[in-house]
Amino acid sequence: MSSMVVPAAPIELGSNGEPGLSNLTAMATLDDPVPDLLSPESALDDHEGLDFVREFYLPRSPSYSGSEADTESTIEQPLDTPSETNADSTTEMDSNVSSESNDEININNIQITEQNDFVIIAEDPATKEIYNFFVSKAVLSISSPYFKSLFQQHSPNVELYADQLAEVRGLGVKPGELSIAGDKIKLKGTPSAFRSVLRILHFCPEANLLDINFESLRDIAFVAEQYGWTKALQPWSTSWLPIHSKFVLYSGYEDWLYVSKVFGTEDRVDELVDTLSRRCSLNEEKVSRSFCTFKRVLNTELWPTNLKDRILNLRQQRINHLHSCVRTLLCVLRSRKNIELNLEICTEPGGIRSDELWNRLCTSDHCHALAFGSLLQSSDAIDLKIAISDKELVWLGSTDELEKRFREYINIGTLNSIISGHKCAIQGLKASLNKCLAEETILDPKSLARKLLQTVLSAQGLASTPSSI
Repeated sequence: MSSMVVPAAPIELGSNGEPGLSNLTAMATLDDPVPDLLSPESALDDHEGLDFVREFYLPRSPSYSGSEADTESTIEQPLDTPSETNADSTTEMDSNVSSESNDEININNIQITEQNDFVIIAEDPATKEIYNFFVSKAVLSISSPYFKSLFQQHSPNVELYADQLAEVRGLGVKPGELSIAGDKIKLKGTPSAFRSVLRILHFCPEANLLDINFESLRDIAFVAEQYGWTKALQPWSTSWLPIHSKFVLYSGYEDWLYVSKVFGTEDRVDELVDTLSRRCSLNEEKVSRSFCTFKRVLNTELWPTNLKDRILNLRQQRINHLHSCVRTLLCVLRSRKNIELNLEICTEPGGIRSDELWNRLCTSDHCHALAFGSLLQSSDAIDLKIAISDKELVWLGSTDELEKRFREYINIGTLNSIISGHKCAIQGLKASLNKCLAEETILDPKSLARKLLQTVLSAQGLASTPSSI
């Protein structure tokens, strides 16, 4: 083939010249009202309730590896998400597809181009069916540095084994992931992804290829990265990415971390990292995503290492912050009779005297003792073991769940529960604690103590700036 072969650009479909994405704007009728996910006003700010819809409507079993499949059953996807009726399945092939039986293994032959001189073999991980794609070696060599290097290094008439092939410079694969013999090569990836990519490269894309679901996009991204087709698919990815970026905060879209890296976009990556840091829990080395009373194990195999580490680090920082809020409040209430703790909290130059500070909270030693005891007791009662020591809190659940526990179960009692009509600033410490729990900024214990006291003491006539507390 003497002419230069370049990837085909996305095609326009429909009688009106627009791509076939009409189902994206349709809305499903549910018992509860669901906001328009595609409207700029919603911006997915309040996506907690819609997680329920996404959790059960979106297929999430990664087909690129033998990962754990979801145990929850799925039902038909709502109409306001990218269509599931694309070429995600290879059960319906072209008229040029033949099926053979070889030791009870189905072999499907798919002719991508009539000028074929090479065969790409892919295996369906679910059905174990084999798919042979008859393609052009020239197209592969021009569109992919991977195949260009492969064809330059080895003659197609020389049989190679997996361990030998893995040593080819620039392939970046492990033994056992692929093998080549003569004019055939077996590659890792889903048949549906290879079908979509190879049809694009050979200028015969399927009619509904612009309207693919996220699972298909993820599988295509995997094939593109593994075998050097990212640049060839760039015109198509510019159409795929905006469609799915609207939904990246929902359950089932966690692999956006991988897709965005493959196709070179930073769109909503930071938002997804922050969301996962709050909603992910740990079980040994597995990462799960919390949703209501359910937890779904995530396959993090494809996630970029730096983003996964960032998620886990943000998660631990959040746990440390929540823990520090409660521990600091315990120290504040305990420091009334503890000179060392008292000096640690009230050492600001020009600040108020420490004895005046605690009298402003409450003049009764009994009230301070009751508040301290109830706070300590309520934290221990929910098995959080909040100690005044510097030991790090070990928490395997999500940070959202931990914050919810603190808000619901932490209790600060005062003499008001015994003496009717008793009023003091200590009664406002629970509300002040909740505000600190919601803060994003990580503060040192002294600054955190001032922030805890600032709200309740300013109501008693003290200055509201942190430097005066």
